[in-house]
Order: sequence, then structure tokens, then C-alpha cells
Amino acid sequence: MASEALPVRQEQGDLEHLSADELSRLESLVADYKAESPPLDSFSDIYPAQEIAQDTKDLGEFVSKFERLDTPLDRERELHASAMEMALMEFSSLWMPGYLSRASQFDDIRRQTDLILEDEGGDGVVRRIAIDVTMSDRKAKEKMFVTLQRVLAGWFHDPKYFESELEDIHEKAAELKKRLAAEGVVQWKDQEGHIKKLMEMPRVIIGTNEKKDNVQIARLYLKYRDAQTPEDRALFRRRIAELPIGGQFRRLIEAQLRGYVTVMQILAERAYADDRQDLEEKIAYMQALLDEFREFGKTKDPGPPLAAGSNKVAVSIAKELSLTLGELGQPTPAAANA
Repeated sequence: MASEALPVRQEQGDLEHLSADELSRLESLVADYKAESPPLDSFSDIYPAQEIAQDTKDLGEFVSKFERLDTPLDRERELHASAMEMALMEFSSLWMPGYLSRASQFDDIRRQTDLILEDEGGDGVVRRIAIDVTMSDRKAKEKMFVTLQRVLAGWFHDPKYFESELEDIHEKAAELKKRLAAEGVVQWKDQEGHIKKLMEMPRVIIGTNEKKDNVQIARLYLKYRDAQTPEDRALFRRRIAELPIGGQFRRLIEAQLRGYVTVMQILAERAYADDRQDLEEKIAYMQALLDEFREFGKTKDPGPPLAAGSNKVAVSIAKELSLTLGELGQPTPAAANA
């Protein structure tokens, strides 16, 4: 990284800036967090060695490029995005259903996926959502546009390297390959599409450009990590659970899933039989996730509005959803207007 310092304030109580000590501790934790990203070579039982080697090479080139082009503002946002990821990994059960697992650095940079939310429904099926965390309303708008273009084509997102908290991805891939081999499908070029389908899932974007929210979450996370007793940790968990941003993130995910369902329902009405079946499966997948989110949210604070609040990241996402649905002649999802 370039050596130009991030903007800091010395006051411990500054609502929009971390103190120098807080910033130093957070940077250290973020460095450790990034170092724990799933290594690509641990997926050699799923992907060919040559493909992993190429992805590793591409990753190194992109990391080097980003480090050269990063501005102090970019690095500040990246730090807070990583702090938000760490907080979500630790406290997501307070804000939303399911469990979170890490995506690889490759998926972060090349597939715009930071986290994987996993939920096991009452039917025993594990369903997933790829989550991209951003602190920039401009990037949120661009990411939402790209995601909606994929949805309009009837596609899910395609993270590649991630571990599961609820089932063994490697075992699932091995079972799939065994079944394909029994059918005579043994070459990777023929298996690749099946593996990709195993990994596919809807993708959502969350985040906030509000400095006070980012600083508050980072500060509470640091205090939680420093807590010496179970009572102190429980206190900070309660404080984090009460943050309005948690409810907003949950509703932001719901709004995106609901929008994707609406788009794919329209596509399914116009599709041929094979494509219609695939779309209906994706719709059912997202509806099951929405049911889990609605049930979880019944007793939770819904958080501030999405489309008219001060969090420009949420506003950008809600507007892109509204624009796409409006072009299809559909009303805006209720969650995005709330």
C-alpha cells in the first residue's frame, strides 16, 4: 500500500473519525482478517490446478494494480468496509437469519463477493446469498446495475472460492463429479457448468457511506474485542444489536431479493419450457430465503428508510431497483419505499 496516511482525529469521542490508536488497532485486525481469506489452492479438489494457478496470477496482478491506484479516501473506505465485514461475521445473527462465511480474496476482487450468507430452511436445504459490502454510493449504483443486468438475463451470481458453515462444499462437489462421471461426463470442460451451478446464488449489496455509522460500528467492534468479561461482551453485543443500521441492512437484502423475484417471474412468463423451469427454481430459492428473512424480522427494528434516508448507498440501490422494475411496468418493492 502507498504510505500516505489515512485521515485521523485524536479525540476518542469524535463521532466521524477514529482516533490514531483506534485506527492502528483496526488496521492490525483487518490485516489479520484478510490474511485468513480462504486460500485458492485449498480448492484443488474442485477446480483444475491450471485454473487455480491462472486465478492466483490474475489476483496478484489486480491487487498490485489497486494498490497503485488507491487514494487515501479509497483506503479509508476499504478499511471501514473490512471492519464492517468483521463486525458482520461476528454479529450477523443479531441482524439477520443464517450464518456468514468468508469468500476468498479472489472473489472479493474478481467476483465482487465479500461474504456468503447461508441459511438452512425447514426443508433441510442450505441456501446462500453472496454479499458485497461497499462504502461508496457511486460503487453501489454501479454494482447494482451490473447485478440487475445478470438478473434480467435470468442468471444468479457465481462466487468461486468459499467455505461453508453449514455443509461441506468439497464433499458436495465430489458427489456431483462422481455422479457426472457415472453418466460419462469426465472432462472439466463438460463438468464446469455443473460445478458453477452448484456454486451459484443471488447477490446483494449492502453498506453505508455514513461516517458516523462506520465509526460507531468499528469502535464498538474494537471495544467488544477488548472486553475482558462475558458480562462486558454481552453488553457490547446488546449495543450492537440495537444499531438501526442492522435493520436497514436486513431490509436492503429483502428489497433486492424481492426485486429479483419480480424480474424473474416476468422472465418466466415469457420463457420456453426449459428456461422456465430454471427460472422457477431460482424464484423458489429466493422466496424461501425471503420467508426466513420475514420471519426473523417480525420482532426486530426495521431500521431507517432505504429510499429516502441519509445512507446514500441504500438510496442508490433502492433507486436502481425502482428504475429497473419501473421499466418492466412493475411497482417498487415495498421494502425499498418504506
